[in-house]
Amino acid sequence: MLLIAFVSCILLSTASFAWGYQRAGYEGVVNWIIAFGFGWLASTYFRWRWFSIVAVLAALTLAAFGIWFGFTPGWLFMGAVFALFAYDLSEFQERLKAFPTREDIAGRTRRRLIRIGFLASVGLILIFLLGWFRS
Repeated sequence: MLLIAFVSCILLSTASFAWGYQRAGYEGVVNWIIAFGFGWLASTYFRWRWFSIVAVLAALTLAAFGIWFGFTPGWLFMGAVFALFAYDLSEFQERLKAFPTREDIAGRTRRRLIRIGFLASVGLILIFLLGWFRS
């Protein structure tokens, strides 16, 4: 369950950034964004724990440059939000390994995913409302 949420966050983050940069006309950057997203997914397979911090910093940098150059902020915001969620889930996954077996790991995971789902929904609603009031 946690792995599915983690992979979904990475894919949604990559897709949001790629779509935001594509709409701005930066096709070359889109290819690098997609390649970086696949690298982030591969880092999970190879157990490169350090890659999540690099990926979230790269995502925040992409969002900052996009906002600076006046791209559509909704896609960049959602890309950054899902990258932060993916980072949070990777750190949570590492913390779960330290818990003893008598802990309610499934309950903790379920509560974490519900919390993240709620935050993502609130973020999507805010972006929708801001876009609706802006136009």
